[in-house]
Amino acid sequence: MEGILDTPRLFQAPGRLWHFGALAFLMTTLTEPTKGPNCWQCQHFAVSHVPSTPYACRAMGFQSRVLPALEVLRADGQFCKLFLAKATTISR
Repeated sequence: MEGILDTPRLFQAPGRLWHFGALAFLMTTLTEPTKGPNCWQCQHFAVSHVPSTPYACRAMGFQSRVLPALEVLRADGQFCKLFLAKATTISR
């Protein structure tokens, strides 16, 4: 008797036949965030007032011509892990 893990399992979707590996990939792709953090809403974001590098990240200690989150994505291939949302104040 063959076990479940020994044989490839197939999933029948309307008009398509999926292998469980492809289905798992599709499910993880759909659950991953599609947008990175917004630097303007981060506590570590700063404006450097240097015309050639107007944006800065205090947490990582660098200045950039583009938003730091985009620079991190370009260099590392992942979204910024040091994002810390600014505290929201409620005005009365």
